[in-house]
Amino acid sequence: MNKTWKRVGSVIFGIIMLYVYFNMGQEIFFFILGSSFILFPIVFLLDKKELRDNGVHADATVVSTRRAMRLRGGRAGTTYFPVVKYDVDGLVYTTESRVSHIRPRYKDGEVVRIIYDKEDVKKS
Repeated sequence: MNKTWKRVGSVIFGIIMLYVYFNMGQEIFFFILGSSFILFPIVFLLDKKELRDNGVHADATVVSTRRAMRLRGGRAGTTYFPVVKYDVDGLVYTTESRVSHIRPRYKDGEVVRIIYDKEDVKKS
């Protein structure tokens, strides 16, 4: 599922939720809102499965690690996102992993295996 359709879906969902809240009552609003907490992870997992099943495997080189603050369980901590570069048909792409780690997992210059979307090469 591409980003445009995800954004359009999010906007439509927001409009529907506003309509439900103001015209149908809070009970239905919160029922739909609660149901979305089940639906959205399923959509996320299906998107990941599609990338894993249809994506192109490639080697990438870790070029840096972005450090970010996170809040989990009411406690602040640090998380690390690897940034990698990879080559597709002579063009070099750089992307940050959407998966973080509590400690830096990779060293700069380390070669890692990634999967990228052949329709959207920037998506890995």
